Amino acid sequence: MNEAASAYLGALRLAELSGALALLPDGFAPALTVEIGAAEGRVAAALAARFGAVRAFDVAVPHATVFPVERYDGARLPLPDASAGLIYSSHVMEHIAAFPAYQAELARVLRPGGVAIHVMPSASWRFWTMLAHYPALPRLAGGFLRGRRAPGALAPDSETDAPRRRGPGRLLRLALATERHGEDGTMLSEHWRFSLRHWRARFGAAGWTVEAARPLGLFYTGYLLRGGGLSLATRQRLARLLGSSSIAYRVRPAAAAS
Repeated sequence: MNEAASAYLGALRLAELSGALALLPDGFAPALTVEIGAAEGRVAAALAARFGAVRAFDVAVPHATVFPVERYDGARLPLPDASAGLIYSSHVMEHIAAFPAYQAELARVLRPGGVAIHVMPSASWRFWTMLAHYPALPRLAGGFLRGRRAPGALAPDSETDAPRRRGPGRLLRLALATERHGEDGTMLSEHWRFSLRHWRARFGAAGWTVEAARPLGLFYTGYLLRGGGLSLATRQRLARLLGSSSIAYRVRPAAAAS
């Protein structure tokens, strides 16, 4: 991802953070905030400015960061039991393959009275990303021929330059439709899997209760078609017409919630 695209994606994520934190109870002040999937640390820096102590983690840490981000194995956090008052993630939970085990790990590090807030793509994001695939095809094909991933499959409105296996079968699949975004299901089933109803059930099965959920009121797709050419205000207006592309969930271990 180039610097301008990275900065614009960071602006989107910070705008989502502002809406997501509105789900916190009044006066909520965690002694330690933990961010999962921190990337270059822009959101972690904003969390630190608001709450103080922050530990930020990711499975892959960029060379240049704006906040200290710790690399971990994606399964076990290097934190003591009951140490975090707030756990925050943005567009991460849909990529967790061992979902129940990972939720148990988050419950381990969350202290009594703490909460987790997860921002995830919506069913609306899935629908419009599916349609945006076709205008994005010329650039997708260019990335494919260079052996690099073009924007779309992994991160909303971002570009991940991971090497890709090439071949005629993959080229045909690329031309026909976008790939799935998360770890489970298909591009079509994600219209259900990214719904509020599905996440309530999935968190519930993993031992958590969804206490509150909030559409974050920004429209974007999984392809950087316009990027910074659309202001955040324009994306907010589009979200009122086309649906919010992300939803924030406030969750708590079921035993604590009851």
